[in-house]
Amino acid sequence: MLDEVITFRLAEDGARVLDGIEPDLTMLGKVIGGGFPVGAVGGKREHMRVFDPHAPKVAHSGIYCGNPVTMAAGLVCVRELTVERIERMDALAAPLEDVMAER
Repeated sequence: MLDEVITFRLAEDGARVLDGIEPDLTMLGKVIGGGFPVGAVGGKREHMRVFDPHAPKVAHSGIYCGNPVTMAAGLVCVRELTVERIERMDALAAPLEDVMAER
């Protein structure tokens, strides 16, 4: 399992691509909801089959499941999280990383 709740914004397809990780399950958080409270899990078909609505094996519900405002904000956020913007965030964070490494 890979926790991409914080690291998803580090690369266009999440931090997993930076390290060459191919997880069975991935957890995602607020970035996919444009900062609104939301969480998601995704993964390989064999593991996600338990959520198949045609043959459910696990009940899944929640307050924010399918919330239209959260999903619209998330769509905008993920669309705007381009390679160029990720590189810009990295460049802005580099001086702070250097200072913190010195301490």
